Amino acid sequence: MKKKNLNYYIQLLEANKNLILTGAPGTGKMYLAKAIADKMEAEYEFVQRYIRYI
Repeated sequence: MKKKNLNYYIQLLEANKNLILTGAPGTGKMYLAKAIADKMEAEYEFVQRYIRYI
């Protein structure tokens, strides 16, 4: 992940106090969330939510 992109997401998060990442499974949402948290030196805990479509 490029530093420039990470800083963009960090600015969004600081301005809005939340950030919702959407996309298909396997597109790197969790990777991006962890990279942002690590860069901000934040404590974090992830809860994964699986939605089952019938």
